[in-house]
Amino acid sequence: MISFAQAAEPSIPSVDRGVDWVGMIPLILIGGIFYFFLVRPQQKKEKQRQAMIAALARGDRVVTTGGLIGTVYRLSKDADLVLEFAEGVQITVRRDAIVEVLAKIPMEEEPEETEKRKAISSRVKKSTNKQK
Repeated sequence: MISFAQAAEPSIPSVDRGVDWVGMIPLILIGGIFYFFLVRPQQKKEKQRQAMIAALARGDRVVTTGGLIGTVYRLSKDADLVLEFAEGVQITVRRDAIVEVLAKIPMEEEPEETEKRKAISSRVKKSTNKQK
């Protein structure tokens, strides 16, 4: 009995052509399109957001990720800041929770800073009066 495997002759000889570069071109083009239209703009937007967060200052009116609008009351050196939503209503949030800076509002100095300035100015006045 003859097996079919022995009787069948290969009709096309197999040739090792290596990598088919023509078939890879569409994949490379799709990857390039994704990079230029999705990845690069997102990286640019994130850099702008990081710069905005680094430039926060006291008195800036900001929007949080939860949609709350408040004024920056105090900045700390770590990743937190204190927002004031109404007079006497202050909440500590992470800097990453800030989505947008709306406007800069001039604020009064903190009471501690005001007292320090008054004490320094009174010392300066006393010392200038003694010199006269």
